[in-house]
Amino acid sequence: MAYCQQVVQATGSHLFVIDRAVNSVAMARAFEEHGMGLMCMLDDHEHHGLESFAATQVGTLDDGTPLYSGTWQEPRQGDPRHFVIVEPAEGKTLVYWGTPKVKASLEVNRWPAVYRARNELQEQSCKRMNDHGALTTNYGRKTIRGPDRHQQRAQAKVEQALGGAQQRVKKKTEAVQAQQAKVAESEAQGHGKRLVQRQEKVAVLAAEHQALAHKRDQRREQAAAFEPLGERADRDFRKQTIMTIRTLFLENALLAFLAVLLGPMQVALSLECLLTLLFERSGARVETEAQVIYWVNTTGLSVRYRRTLTAVAQGLGAMDLMHQGKPVQVRLQDMPP
Repeated sequence: MAYCQQVVQATGSHLFVIDRAVNSVAMARAFEEHGMGLMCMLDDHEHHGLESFAATQVGTLDDGTPLYSGTWQEPRQGDPRHFVIVEPAEGKTLVYWGTPKVKASLEVNRWPAVYRARNELQEQSCKRMNDHGALTTNYGRKTIRGPDRHQQRAQAKVEQALGGAQQRVKKKTEAVQAQQAKVAESEAQGHGKRLVQRQEKVAVLAAEHQALAHKRDQRREQAAAFEPLGERADRDFRKQTIMTIRTLFLENALLAFLAVLLGPMQVALSLECLLTLLFERSGARVETEAQVIYWVNTTGLSVRYRRTLTAVAQGLGAMDLMHQGKPVQVRLQDMPP
């Protein structure tokens, strides 16, 4: 939730598409409470096909598969999710769900296509970064010793419960003392019926106080039973984190470079093609007193790729690149293998 809120602050977008790792009613409620929309999928074991939903057909997919939209057949309290069901003639039923903000912002017949686009935008982009960013390299084989987080969490939970129990006992003690003062007042003034009522109330409060004190004592025993905080060996991901940030920085820099390069060009070019066509090719570098020249080897290129590389060289020239005050030129040349 904290990460998604940061995304909202950075981009202004309030709609999220996340895989089944976040599939839960609690997550749907959390997104709804924070004014954000979430689309996800139900796990296969959570439904029995179309019969689990009070749904009506709202259209068909491009292949003719019917598309249904609706809610649970038996309403579930506290579940804000709306469902879109794809039930093919063969194969398993796919059930997409979205929070009310998603339903209000996106037509239900677009839900399957939007969810599928997540795979391309997120997972495939990470796979592409693997090619030039070494993202799959594991730098987290070492371990680092630190306090046992599991024991810390358990101990903090018990201490929090003990603090709450002590506060409740304190309040109940004050209530008993206040009622005892009223009993003493009634005895001094010779009350009859009121005295009996106040005495009965003292007995009830005393019993409640005793029960709360018993729970407090149990919490104290639990807190005292904890052994001294131990250590735990966890994988050291500090270097892995640095390398991941480096990879993402490289990806952003390459995308920014591609955007500037494609500005004056009339050629469609992907980042993967540019990396293979320009940066991975052999060549030569010549530096004179007046300029720096990069010769790119075009041996073996097809006519189409040669034209594309020519356009790239012209685009680089239009960028007015400089190296230590000298203009940079990119030229093409056939070179022997």
